[in-house]
Amino acid sequence: MKENIRSFITKGFWIVGVLLLVQYIISRPTSINACFGFVGRTVSITLIIMGIYEHWLWKYNPVEKIPDINGEYLGNIEYTYDAIAGKKKVSIIIKQSLLSTCVKIITNEITSSSITSSIVFENEEYVLYYNYLTNPKSKFINGNPIQYGTCRIILNNKTELNGTYWTTQKTIGDIYLKRKTK
Repeated sequence: MKENIRSFITKGFWIVGVLLLVQYIISRPTSINACFGFVGRTVSITLIIMGIYEHWLWKYNPVEKIPDINGEYLGNIEYTYDAIAGKKKVSIIIKQSLLSTCVKIITNEITSSSITSSIVFENEEYVLYYNYLTNPKSKFINGNPIQYGTCRIILNNKTELNGTYWTTQKTIGDIYLKRKTK
């Protein structure tokens, strides 16, 4: 199991334990039904707390190590396809919660969306890996057909992201991004 999921579940169990203890201290159960009521109430409250934490609050926890890369980035991709090098502008929108990341890529020829993604700690740095499927505009489909790709972006800096990518059409390239200022 991924470490961040294991940590998230562990935090949930701690919250359940603390809430059960608080409820027991405040109003001691007099029957087994009251105990089940405590458990039901505690699990419900914990699910709400954990949902809010997973979506928003994790960004403000100084102990949480996953970098917050949520936002829009502008930059360039430098690529090679059929021994021909090129460069094009790219816009990337990253939507992130603690346990999931979605990446949308937009160029003048295609849009693509991540199918899978994962932020991993690798060689003393955080790295975003994602697989995507391209959706070319109709006028570019012959020269740039639908394809699968994989991207590896290093997350050392929250304002600048750099990485590499490769596709099923044997396109390879580098990607250079800067966070769009609000």
